[in-house]
Parts: sequence; structure tokens; C-alpha cells
Amino acid sequence: MECGGIILAPNQRRNQRIALLGGVTGDTAAPVIGVKSSMIVEDAVRRLVALGHRRIVLPLCDSPAPFADSLKQAMQTVLKDSGFPYVPAYHTPERKISGRDTLWRLLEETFSTRAPTALMTLGLREMIVVTCFLARRGLRVPEDVSLMLLNDQPEAEWFVPELSRYRWPFRQMAGRMVRWVEGATELKDSVFVEADFADGGSIGPARS
Repeated sequence: MECGGIILAPNQRRNQRIALLGGVTGDTAAPVIGVKSSMIVEDAVRRLVALGHRRIVLPLCDSPAPFADSLKQAMQTVLKDSGFPYVPAYHTPERKISGRDTLWRLLEETFSTRAPTALMTLGLREMIVVTCFLARRGLRVPEDVSLMLLNDQPEAEWFVPELSRYRWPFRQMAGRMVRWVEGATELKDSVFVEADFADGGSIGPARS
């Protein structure tokens, strides 16, 4: 999740208080009000494991190392807690660059190793490549492969079946930010809120 905005609020000493409305802080010490992507990964993997999925793949292309590490840790935690091994090169394959061709080759390599029963993507563009790849192979959603979008886009409703995905609670996030700007609350540490799961129909029981 990239930074959605920076809010500045003047204090009495004419300095500036800074908070990020969503995003990855990097080396910045500013607090964040937003959704934590690793929390979404944990919830998504738990839902898929409950449906019998073990071969769950989340491609990570051109993701900053700290961000990618947090997502890999989330995947590992849920799989191990469920009694299943976590194989980084399979469950969270990484590439240093992004792009359609890069992701397509990654999918070819993954399916040649062992076909996943569930695929997750961080963005809609990646999901478009995934659906094209599955269609080329004659694989059905969700009968053969379940799909999860770890984000939300209006276009997700145009997929058939509609994509299962996560919606950001923007009203709640904005409310917390407004209260901070108006001085009603302090914001010394980051505040993370849970994303809302929307079951669009693209996930189902794992195919044996």
C-alpha cells in the first residue's frame, strides 16, 4: 500500500506535526493512520486455509524489502500455525522488477513446480495478468483456482466472478485523522485499522 497523503498540523511552537494517511513510512518516524497490508495477508491466508488451501501463492514483484518481508512473515505465520510448511520461493516468489512479462514468467515457473490452488495479488494490474494466464490454461475461478485481491478497485466488480477483495475503511481512517488535526486526540504512535473483507465469489474450496 503506497502513501495516500501527508497531513500537516501546526503546533503552538510553529513546528509541524506530520502524520501519514496510509502508506509505508520507510525511514520516516511519522505515525500512520491506515491499513497494515501484513494484517490483510494474515486474514486472507486464514480464510483460504479454512477452505482447504495449502498451495497459496502471493507474487512479490518490485516490492521494497521491509514491505515484502512483512508480507512473507505474515504468510509464514499463518501457514506454520496451521501446521503447514512455508516455502518462500513458492508461497511468496519475488522478482526485482515488475511488469506483465515478469509476472507471466513467474506464474509459468510456479505452475511448473506445483499448480497453486489459490493466488493472491497486491494490485489489480497483477490480477489482470493472473486471470489471463489462467484463461490461457483453461483453468476456472474458483473451481480450479481461487483468487484474492488484497486491495479494492471499482473494476473488481467487472470480473466474472466478482473478485473477493479487501476494502479500506476510509471513513474511519479520515475520522481518526480529523480528530487529530482538530486536537481532540493525540497521535504518538501509528494506528492501524482492519480492512473489510468483501467476498465477491472468486474463492472456493481447494480442488483436491
